[in-house]
Amino acid sequence: MLIAQITTAGVISGQVYTQVFENGSSVNEFRAVLQICPSNNTTGCTDPNASNYCELFNTDDDSCIYDYVGCTDESACNYSATASVSDQNLCVYIPEGECDCEGNVLDECGVCGGDGVPEGECDCAGNVLDECGVCGGDGIPEGECDCEGNVLDECGVCGGEGIAEGKCDCEGNVLDECGVCGGPGIAEGACDCEGNVLDALGVCGGDCLTDQNNNGICDLTELENPMGGPETCGLGTVWDEETQTCIVAYPADINFDGCVQLNDLLDLLSAYGLCQDD
Repeated sequence: MLIAQITTAGVISGQVYTQVFENGSSVNEFRAVLQICPSNNTTGCTDPNASNYCELFNTDDDSCIYDYVGCTDESACNYSATASVSDQNLCVYIPEGECDCEGNVLDECGVCGGDGVPEGECDCAGNVLDECGVCGGDGIPEGECDCEGNVLDECGVCGGEGIAEGKCDCEGNVLDECGVCGGPGIAEGACDCEGNVLDALGVCGGDCLTDQNNNGICDLTELENPMGGPETCGLGTVWDEETQTCIVAYPADINFDGCVQLNDLLDLLSAYGLCQDD
């Protein structure tokens, strides 16, 4: 920047006082004295704190001038270490709410002009949120299934109550009469869990086929063990004087109803192929 252009027949010396506002801001005000040093003279002011100091001088002649005015408060933004005269009215300080002379402020981590908590982290120490939303937390503890401290019940439900009282599984089933969880119980027509049925005497799984006279004695038992006379013979049987037993009136009368008819044939066909061992 050209300040002056001077033509002379002699030797020029002197100084130019400057005041500069960097970026147009008074906060960054800069004042200095620009020396005009004679190149053919080695005698002059050699004190760097003087306003007419020149680095080309190597012999001091007591000509130093100490009249540079500036702010000498080291806490000010425009503190000058070379000012010979202090003018505190020139001092510019950090504005309220800012943390330095550049206009920066403290970030959330207390760093002047810092970037704050980095993206993806939750604090200034570099921690992140765990699965429970705790910054730097350990997450769900081992053996638990959520952040409330619950555990899996026997049905695999986190914090559940398990199998309900009176139930036998997680689907709400109960034990049937055969002790099977959710089972169908005794099959229709059967009288127990083994699939047996009532015989002619009402015995579950019994072997009495008929009790035609409803006297509570199996007909076959009566045939094999006479009970005393013709009055004991059931339907389809007659008293045999020779053997003193009840015998079948008609050998082909399978169901002992006193008649040989279609039902006897059907009963025979249903039992066709059975052997004594079976």
